[in-house]
Amino acid sequence: MPSKAQRAGRRTVTPPDLLGRLPETVAALIQDALPDLRECRGIAGRLNVEQIRQLGIKTPAVLVSRLRARQDKTYAGPHHTFRLQMAAFILCKDELGLPRDLAAANISQVLLGLIPDQQWGLIDDAMPAEAVAEESLVSIEANKQGPALTAITWDQVLAVAPFPAIRHLRDAERASRRSGPAANPGPDRGAWHRRHPAGSDGR
Repeated sequence: MPSKAQRAGRRTVTPPDLLGRLPETVAALIQDALPDLRECRGIAGRLNVEQIRQLGIKTPAVLVSRLRARQDKTYAGPHHTFRLQMAAFILCKDELGLPRDLAAANISQVLLGLIPDQQWGLIDDAMPAEAVAEESLVSIEANKQGPALTAITWDQVLAVAPFPAIRHLRDAERASRRSGPAANPGPDRGAWHRRHPAGSDGR
């Protein structure tokens, strides 16, 4: 017989490859938003100029990576969330009269509009993307000889084990952003307690 969570449409098992597939999941949606990219995929770790030469990446390109994860918060249960630092590396060369820096800036503009509040379809696992930032990773001297390399970075909070209240935390976080800190008591415990009043560990 289906459990209450299953009947409510919530997934009760976290995919074992959630972290491993996250960069590809993000890259697929970026490719949809930027169909003219010649390469858009997930990679492991950071990207530098030397790796670009070795990999022979076709430009324009966006490569998505999960750079690090650290424990974020602990909720009653206990349930733990983790704050991931994500990056989308943008690579552009001078092409068809469009300077590489301008091409990279155009792609950055699309990503800066796309990424905030994104959950990449992972509504049972992810909080909205936040703290989105842009950073140039190539010096002026290096940029004379190679592609423009820019990174869009952001934080993505995930639950790596089933956490029924994550949707409520997401909604509380969005309400906090709209109404400001004074109107928000904090999503870290209240949402869970309202949903599971008898399940609090009392901490």
